[in-house]
Formats: sequence, structure tokens, C-alpha cells
Amino acid sequence: MKRYANYVKGRCSHREYYGQFVTDRYIEAVVRYVGEERILSCKSVDDIPLRVWDESPRFLSIGAKMKRAGDWLSLSSCVCLAKEAAKQFKEKNQNKNI
Repeated sequence: MKRYANYVKGRCSHREYYGQFVTDRYIEAVVRYVGEERILSCKSVDDIPLRVWDESPRFLSIGAKMKRAGDWLSLSSCVCLAKEAAKQFKEKNQNKNI
């Protein structure tokens, strides 16, 4: 498990750190909430308004995993997790026609 302290010290990337917490179940929830077409058609997940990410799904199991890594679940970490889930979904489905 990549520890929060290592992330802060630059020993792992943003994607490596937040990506370790993303599960298939979380990806499915984010896709249901944000919308498959919206995720697949955006150039970057940053093109989707922040208010969408602020209201994205949160799961306590991710909070527990983050606590074990020395971190905590906050609104900003929820946004990072949801965006990472969307990125993973987009990468797996980049050639999918919508």
C-alpha cells in the first residue's frame, strides 16, 4: 500500500496514490452518477464541472483504506477518487463507440 506520507513527499504520483483505492464497484458507481457518455466524450475529466465531482459517490470502505494509508477522507480526496475512477473507466473503454 502506498502511504500518504510517500505521496506528499513525491515518492508516488497522484494517480498511483489515489488509484490504489479505486475498485470496480466504485468505478461503476461513478459512471452511473456522472454518466458513461459524459465520461467517454470528455477530453479530460477536468472538463466536467467541479460541482459534479463534489457530489460524486462516496464509500466508507474507501475511507477505511485511506485511514490505513495514513490519510483521511475529505471532499477533496473524494473528488480525486471519483476523477481517478472516471479516468480508469475511460482508459478501459476508450475505443468504445457511444
